[in-house]
Amino acid sequence: MNPLDKLERSGLLAVTAPVSERFNSVLDEAAHSLIGASFDSIKQDAAARDRITEDVVRGFGNRLSHADQDRLTAELERIAGVSASGLSA
Repeated sequence: MNPLDKLERSGLLAVTAPVSERFNSVLDEAAHSLIGASFDSIKQDAAARDRITEDVVRGFGNRLSHADQDRLTAELERIAGVSASGLSA
């Protein structure tokens, strides 16, 4: 086993995915679990989208640390072009 393999197996090189990516992954998993389709495929169905989003936010949000909640909020605000105070970024 070479040194790089040893490092990879040790977990020292492990990187946690950004919160927004983890959130999107959880949305997709929930969509598959609840309706048997990907989240992207049901985005036009407001009722299904809202049901999945509500279910995920309830569970996913409760599992996040405060730091991860802050990072997710900042990322979503950046994407939406707003800030917590409601002013445009």
